[in-house]
Amino acid sequence: MLHTKWFKYFFCCMYVLNFIIGIGLVVVAVLIYPHLPQKIPTHWNGAAQIDGWGSKINIFLPVFLPFLGAFFHPHIIDQQFQVGSRANSNFRLFALAGMIVLWLAAAFLMWIMYRYAGR
Repeated sequence: MLHTKWFKYFFCCMYVLNFIIGIGLVVVAVLIYPHLPQKIPTHWNGAAQIDGWGSKINIFLPVFLPFLGAFFHPHIIDQQFQVGSRANSNFRLFALAGMIVLWLAAAFLMWIMYRYAGR
């Protein structure tokens, strides 16, 4: 069962890592912001062609994705599901998967902006 001490410790470490990644993305966004043109692409169609443009301030939107992981705080999960139950363990696994998906989405969007900045 996944309600062992190591799993709880691992989940807490991943939760802290979530905020470290978020802060790292803020730093990256601040560093590439001056190098972006005034208009940057904000949307691509299915053929990978740009079909939406926005201000360069939009570089900060992907930065907030990892901070959505705050909804997966261990205490919130423990309030919703009995500690040590299968539902608690399953939701923690779902939360870990959700955080990883948010990290990947934010990193991909930041990579696109970085490439667009011409670096």
